[in-house]
Amino acid sequence: MATISEFEAAENFSFFPDARIRFTIPILLARGILRTHGVYVRFCEGRAISIPLIIFPVTTLPKTDDRETLARYEVPQALLQAILAYSHNQQLDQYTGFVITVDRTVLRIGRIVASRHYLRSLCSRRPIKEDLLYYRSKPFELLEHQVAMY
Repeated sequence: MATISEFEAAENFSFFPDARIRFTIPILLARGILRTHGVYVRFCEGRAISIPLIIFPVTTLPKTDDRETLARYEVPQALLQAILAYSHNQQLDQYTGFVITVDRTVLRIGRIVASRHYLRSLCSRRPIKEDLLYYRSKPFELLEHQVAMY
């Protein structure tokens, strides 16, 4: 099994704060710009940037039902990553997207899992017959945990 050193990992992964991600989804004839607080990306061969690995969404979360927060802010940004990955390679069995949300000092990580069949139906505007899986971590209160400083 091949492994990479910390140095190679640091060279292949980068964080861009306050990123504006231009995207094109040819199969949907769509393009746009996603504004984020930051994004982690991986560099591919030739230093080209891959599909975003983790997005820090730009949101001011309203004091509403938690399900509405999921539906309006977290799921769409994670789903966009899955759609971008699907438009790049339609042969995978499943596609994932990640978001990290911070509300004051509470951190959560969200992960979406969409099957190839789900995304094919979504992108071709056909009825969807599968569930979209969204996993959300328990709230992590930053002030309640000691963090080792190096």
